[in-house]
Amino acid sequence: MRKIWRDFVEGFILKHPALFSAVVIYLYYLFTTLDLFKKVKEGIVSVSDIFTHFDSLLWIWGVVVFIC
Repeated sequence: MRKIWRDFVEGFILKHPALFSAVVIYLYYLFTTLDLFKKVKEGIVSVSDIFTHFDSLLWIWGVVVFIC
């Protein structure tokens, strides 16, 4: 298992950090979007929920740019 993880880290994450970051960001964005749609369907969405949803993408891009 360690060899598989090491090969993944050395083969993908270290060679393509921007691609890996994009995958993480968009997966996070997908899950927050699904949560937002769930709240809209239940009728308990507020303006702050919508702002937080779209603001999260900008914050995560900022963190990735800062780290990389």
